[in-house]
Amino acid sequence: MTMIPELFAKALHSSLPATRFGELLKDAAGASFIKPRDLGALCVEGISGMIDKVLQERLLAPVEEERIVEIKQALGPAVTDMTALNEKLIKISVLRELKAGQIPDRVTVVGPLPNVLRKHERVVWIFNQVVSYKRSAPEPAAGITFPATEQDLYCGLRQAGDDPMPTENLTKEAVGDLVVTSRNIYFVHDKGTQRIPMAKITALQPYADAVQVTCEQSQDRSRAFKLKDAWMLANLIIGLMLLAQRKDHAEPA
Repeated sequence: MTMIPELFAKALHSSLPATRFGELLKDAAGASFIKPRDLGALCVEGISGMIDKVLQERLLAPVEEERIVEIKQALGPAVTDMTALNEKLIKISVLRELKAGQIPDRVTVVGPLPNVLRKHERVVWIFNQVVSYKRSAPEPAAGITFPATEQDLYCGLRQAGDDPMPTENLTKEAVGDLVVTSRNIYFVHDKGTQRIPMAKITALQPYADAVQVTCEQSQDRSRAFKLKDAWMLANLIIGLMLLAQRKDHAEPA
């Protein structure tokens, strides 16, 4: 069984053809008496681990993503459910587009949104089952501050359970959907919609399970959003903020 993770750990940057990797993997599974129905789950876990190791420090490079796709295709019928992996690769592509100076257009909204989008505003991503918290007492901005001096800023992936958000001095507001657009963050819940303009964000504090956003308005200075994919939310905000900075610098005085 230990042979399987070792094979995946070396596969991403190996010169071994993907088809040969698939053959070695199946041989290793047979030698370990792994049943075909169990091999698929191990493959998904192995590919996900390959991706997450890179995301600890940076986004996947296009050549690395191509290698992942080749390995997926080589494994073929051994992997039956790639839904989570495909979604992860889409998220990486979205963040890479932002880094390249483009507003991603990957989200299809079914039905009307509860809020009215501004002119030229585009939905970038939607997070479901998000818990919103408001800080009961103001505190100095912490974490990543904006405008950011580092133009290649990235928030590395944190493993679940590491550095969770402390909830002291936080008041739970509601559970709802978080809609991130090219210009705003909307928190949509059963009591209404709250809007945080990107232009008003002064700091961002990422946690393993949440993202805290600090704004310049005194009446809405800090909000925290607890969700399953804090890494994606943090890097979306960072990417959109950096893109806005680049556009501001590019405009003539």
